[in-house]
Amino acid sequence: LWGRNNDHASKLKEDLRVIFNTYEWKTKCKSTKLIELGVFSTVKECVEMADIICTLVPSTDPILRGEWIRPGTHINAVGACLPTQREMDGTCIAKAALYCDSKDACFVEAGDVVLALKEGSIDSQDHLLGEIGSVLIGEVEGRVNEEQITLFKSLGIALEDLTAVRAIHDAS
Repeated sequence: LWGRNNDHASKLKEDLRVIFNTYEWKTKCKSTKLIELGVFSTVKECVEMADIICTLVPSTDPILRGEWIRPGTHINAVGACLPTQREMDGTCIAKAALYCDSKDACFVEAGDVVLALKEGSIDSQDHLLGEIGSVLIGEVEGRVNEEQITLFKSLGIALEDLTAVRAIHDAS
């Protein structure tokens, strides 16, 4: 975990440790593994060995650099939902197989993508491979090999929220 406020990141680590290591959580997830969490002082330290990176930062300056991302990493980027905001630099967008929740919104609202296109890090809208829903139903191919870096840029679609609520409700 990394956060601009180390005390908040440490508190989140403790809260997540408690949740992830409860009997109920492990039973629902069918997991016997102990989930280890760490708090890092820099984003670079945090992501260098990560298999999955989740960004949730409404920033105008990128916090995630493409040069730090190792092969096989998956990125969920859910912050920076305005065309002037970005969590990732253009290199990060260029290195990744890009998927989104809404193609219509991706090149208008997602500053990470809008700015990467504007600065020439990606050549065209063809860099976007497809929407996540199309991947899930098999219309668009997802990860093609273990070395590929994949990126899901989420802008927040109400249908996604409702689907998540229903899944939580049905599971309870």
